[in-house]
Amino acid sequence: MFSLDTLKNTKVEKDPWDHIIIENYISTENAITLSKKLQSNFDWKHDEHPDMKGFVKVAHNIENFEYFNSENFCKVIVEKFEHILPINYLATQTNTWHTQGASLPAHTDMHCLPNTNKKMNTDYRNCLTWQLYLPDTDQYPQSGVWLHGGWDDDINGWEKIKQIPCYPGTFFAYINTNKSYHSVPEQNTQFNRVSHMGRIYW
Repeated sequence: MFSLDTLKNTKVEKDPWDHIIIENYISTENAITLSKKLQSNFDWKHDEHPDMKGFVKVAHNIENFEYFNSENFCKVIVEKFEHILPINYLATQTNTWHTQGASLPAHTDMHCLPNTNKKMNTDYRNCLTWQLYLPDTDQYPQSGVWLHGGWDDDINGWEKIKQIPCYPGTFFAYINTNKSYHSVPEQNTQFNRVSHMGRIYW
């Protein structure tokens, strides 16, 4: 279902910081079918983090997504960002289900490194985040992640540079740095904003 060649041929975009986007990594039809399967079959629980405000569920099933744990996938995507994947690395996966009212403020994922190292008693220095959008509709692209630039005193917040439209089957990834600020706008309409995401640590 997922093409390693497509990933290999995707170019890294530089603005506002290094990332890749693959539209239709899987077809809209396949993505919506997969979304409905996840909603019905996965073991969903409410995310207790305060930022989630009770509007987000999570599940840790990886059925249909074993590809993303493969060494080939991890090696290719890390090399896209000019890193070399060592023998000892960690690949994780999870699923999120946002409903009306869900949002996330601008943040980086840099906290994941110390949290994971503490939990796993490891010393990883790098972390890559990837995400596959799996909403069961293509009617709300404006709910996609915003990539931010620097701090803007005029708005008292991080400058919005680029939005990744939330279309079923869209895939994106980035290396986490102190500059990789991103946010999720508030979901103003009730629909099932499902996604499958993961991180690679090395």
